[in-house]
Amino acid sequence: MSARASSAPRRQPTDRSANRSTTGSRDEAGTRVPQRFGLVGQEWRNQRNGILFISPWIIGFLVFSLGPMLASLYFSFTSYNVLKAPRWIGVQNYVNIFAHDPYLRTAVVNTLYLAVLGVSLGTLLSLVLAMLLNQRVKGIGIYRTLYYLPTMLPIVVSSFIFLLVLDPQFGVINNFLALFGIPGPGWLSSPDWSKPALIVLGLWGVGNSVVIYLAGLQDVPRHLMEAAEVDGAGWWRRLVHVTLPMLSPVIFFNVVLAIIAAFQNFVSIFFLTDGTGGPARSTVTWGLQIYTNAFVNGRMGYASAMSWIMFVIVLLVTLALFRLGSHIVYYEGAEGSARRRR
Repeated sequence: MSARASSAPRRQPTDRSANRSTTGSRDEAGTRVPQRFGLVGQEWRNQRNGILFISPWIIGFLVFSLGPMLASLYFSFTSYNVLKAPRWIGVQNYVNIFAHDPYLRTAVVNTLYLAVLGVSLGTLLSLVLAMLLNQRVKGIGIYRTLYYLPTMLPIVVSSFIFLLVLDPQFGVINNFLALFGIPGPGWLSSPDWSKPALIVLGLWGVGNSVVIYLAGLQDVPRHLMEAAEVDGAGWWRRLVHVTLPMLSPVIFFNVVLAIIAAFQNFVSIFFLTDGTGGPARSTVTWGLQIYTNAFVNGRMGYASAMSWIMFVIVLLVTLALFRLGSHIVYYEGAEGSARRRR
């Protein structure tokens, strides 16, 4: 009896997790396997290879993003002009920004003007263009390419083109208005028209948003549109009750990115106004003030404090948008989405 028992094959666990739970760090053959961070064998190798593959991004993030951010946070509490060692002054930079900066109100008003009006017009124009480009007509690929081409130009090149387009004497826009007897304004020389000129430049590069909206429109379920047509819904009701709700996550995504970009807008303003924020400081924005204080006035600590204030404002605006989006954006399959859709 004992000999039969000794010659019987030993039961081997079939599941690796079960094996670990019963034999600890031993493999199926009973050999002890070394563990690293609680992982053994292939699991450890997979984790190691994954970390190695993303290590260039991690190093780049630490060196070029997180490191400078932490350095600027430290400099924001110092008096620092690059030429001398930073001197700790506590929250004095933040106090000076809110209590003594003569251009604070101008920068805030201009930034909000460009962000609210520019994002609203850009979203509306992108959506209309995407709907037009979603039609099945001959040569639609050519139209889609033409509308996307401006986004391939660097912003400096686009700004130079608009210097010519907005020229009060030889510009295309003023010459076009002159055909109807309308005198064109001095776009970049008039405080009343300088900000609209910047918005027009922003509308020039809506191609990226158009492509994203176009992809969203093509994902609208066809059976919903057909059901609405069978129920007698016209074009407007299909748009309001089917297309826009199904497209709302895409609209929300584009709006969030556009608002963040609007707060950080700097290059086009700097190029079109020679870095002065003119005329009559009508194009002074928060981003331009950060550059001026850092690299013109040599107040690196003060500019760092302005940067962190802008970071907090953008963060709060983004959180507020996500809070609002949870009530107005329709996510198919999400809990409560059917109720919101009704």
